[in-house]
Amino acid sequence: LQLAEILFSRAEDDIPRDQIFMLIFGKQMPPFNRAIDIIVGRLRKKLSEVSPRVIIQPSRSSGYQLTSTGETDETSSTSAV
Repeated sequence: LQLAEILFSRAEDDIPRDQIFMLIFGKQMPPFNRAIDIIVGRLRKKLSEVSPRVIIQPSRSSGYQLTSTGETDETSSTSAV
């Protein structure tokens, strides 16, 4: 839940992994720690079940970014007449 709050409050911003770790756990991220990657994976799965338009992407700054494809459910489910 904390990760979702962080990403949604700063949508479209690159958020470094160490900053996410600090906001969630309140301490410096140890070297080679994969906790954030695991939490992101779980959140990605849950988000894909609710809305395939919302995507968590890896960012250039070795963190994550919440983005939206811009496609609505209506446009993705319409069929040709």
